[in-house]
Formats: sequence, C-alpha cells, structure tokens
Amino acid sequence: MGLGLVAISPKLFPDEDSSNAPSTTTAGCVLIIISQLFSATQFIVEAKLLKNYALDPFMIIGTEGLCGFLIYLMILPLLGLYPACDKPLCSKWHYLENTSFALENY
Repeated sequence: MGLGLVAISPKLFPDEDSSNAPSTTTAGCVLIIISQLFSATQFIVEAKLLKNYALDPFMIIGTEGLCGFLIYLMILPLLGLYPACDKPLCSKWHYLENTSFALENY
C-alpha cells in the first residue's frame, strides 16, 4: 500500500518543479522496500527471542527502543554534517538533517 502511494504521489500532487519527480519517486520506493526488509527481520528476531528464551517481553521492547535511540543518536549528527546538497532528499537548508534546528524549535 505504501509503495503504491509513493509511486502515484507525483501524479496526485504535482509539484511546480517536477524535473526531479522520477528520482524522488524511485528513492522513495527503494527506501520503503529497505524499511520493509528491516521490519520483517526485526519481527523474525523478536519471535525467535520470545520462543527460544525465557525473556520478559517488556525487556525486549525496552532494549529495542534503547537500540533505536542510540542508532539515531549516532546517525542524525552525521546527516547534519553532509553539506550543501542539491538532491531531492535534502531540506530547504541544504542538509540531509538539521538536528540543531529541530531541537531549538520543537
């Protein structure tokens, strides 16, 4: 469903500058496929942990959240260092991520 919405979004919501629409759509579809593979792997690992070991489900979920937080804590500052890109994935400040702006304003 998500992949279909990303694929038809340029047709449903045309942009004034549609010259980079195919590359944006392709990038969106690839990112959705990667996220689905990651999510499926995560479900399989959780199922194996709950089946094979006597672990508290809340401990598994807490550990998963802590790992996700630590990963983003490392990745977001690195994305903020990628300067002046003109790619469709960049923000209006020409960076992949502007963590300091997000922390200051939200």
